[in-house]
Amino acid sequence: MKHLFRLLFLLVFCTSAGLLAQTGRIQQNPATIKAADFTDAQILDLLKQAQSSGLGIEQAEQLAIAKGMPASEAQAFKDRVSKLDAQKANAKPATETPAQATTDRAEAKGKQALVEAATPVTGSEILAPKEEKPVTAYGQELFRKGDLKIYERSLDAKAPANYELGVGDELGISIFGVSYYNAVAKVDARGRIELGQLGSIFVKGIAFDKAKALIKTALSNNFNMGSNQLEISLAYSRSITVNIVGEVFKPGSYKIPALNTAFNALIAAGGPTDIGTLRNIQLRRSGKVIKTFDVYAYLQNPGSEDDFFLQDNDYLVIGTVGKLVSIDGAVKRPMTYELLPGEELTQLIKFSGGLNANAMASRSQVKRYVGKNLSLLPINLDSITQLKQDFKLQNGDAVNIGNVNADLENSVEVKGPVYFPGVFPIVGGDRVSELITKAGGLREQILLKRAYLVRTEKDETRKYIPLNVQTILGNVASDGNVVLKKNDVLLLYS
Repeated sequence: MKHLFRLLFLLVFCTSAGLLAQTGRIQQNPATIKAADFTDAQILDLLKQAQSSGLGIEQAEQLAIAKGMPASEAQAFKDRVSKLDAQKANAKPATETPAQATTDRAEAKGKQALVEAATPVTGSEILAPKEEKPVTAYGQELFRKGDLKIYERSLDAKAPANYELGVGDELGISIFGVSYYNAVAKVDARGRIELGQLGSIFVKGIAFDKAKALIKTALSNNFNMGSNQLEISLAYSRSITVNIVGEVFKPGSYKIPALNTAFNALIAAGGPTDIGTLRNIQLRRSGKVIKTFDVYAYLQNPGSEDDFFLQDNDYLVIGTVGKLVSIDGAVKRPMTYELLPGEELTQLIKFSGGLNANAMASRSQVKRYVGKNLSLLPINLDSITQLKQDFKLQNGDAVNIGNVNADLENSVEVKGPVYFPGVFPIVGGDRVSELITKAGGLREQILLKRAYLVRTEKDETRKYIPLNVQTILGNVASDGNVVLKKNDVLLLYS
């Protein structure tokens, strides 16, 4: 330990006077120190302490020589330190502690998660965006809720009658009853399915229901269909690549099962953006527009042919939105709607679900921007309906359908210190005293000489009629016991 303190003195003399005081070895002669007198552990410990004090190997060597250590011994110490450092760097732990293993696995898992998060979806599982985006027009909510997904396998849905078979599709064919036959037939590159000794049938490009009829006819030559049952299903749907471009949230190429329709493909791309059309989505094949897809038509009649199946390398092109018009007031679904050319007010009302029971068709209006000014245009829906006309709308119009006055017929209201304040029906000739009786009578804290009857005139102005409740109840035949009218309000005070 004597040599340990001597070397420690040399290494940390300039930076750790407190440590020197603890050793009590300041007077030792550096010229007598030998590197060979120290063990590897002692040298590593000294190196660690020197480095913690801010000294590197080169600095320690220079300091030791300056204090009288022979240069050869200083070099010997330096060589020992370099050798030990190299051994320490190359050393590997024989075993891994549980804590180290857990940490390493967690780090690896985290790195893998980052890699997976950055990997584009290729069709194994394509979901709509999970982040729900604000809805600005009818139809957008279907794509923005984030809970819709495409069909990933044929097991997810049965093939409908209009599904068009293609190369790679697999059909499950079963006959059971008196006879038994079971096979899975794949549509080959020639567009045929092979049924072994029963022959082959061309089905490529044929609708599923027609293909089933062809197969049944072919099998009838070998099986008695009167005593057997035939079951034909789509066992596997081929994969196709669909290119979705334009105003969608996630444009790109998607590899999806052919069982998905144009609507499902839009789900994969997140649906149209705020400026993307929902009414005029183009299907392009070989550079030509084959069909257009209208989401509104599909929503109005989901079983119709407005939705259609796609083929490999088809393009869905989502252009910009057309005419946007909003409607509110007495309609069932007040919202903003996209209208096609030729669709006007009548169609807008149909899209909104129709009029409410309290709609006042003769008191409707349209707000319209004309240049830099906002105009208010009155609409009489009754006249439009009778004349079998329509009201032409422009982009940005805001339609309001008026409401029938919500006030109850032949009712009045009492407010203040009565036992049952509220709205009460009246019959012809009812007076203030009878209204007080219907309300359960007066409470003790009422001010008998201060009350008002508020009456709404035809011009919508309000008239306040002062009343003396004490006089009215003392003589119900007095002129102060006013005859009530519809929508009167009796105000009592305490």
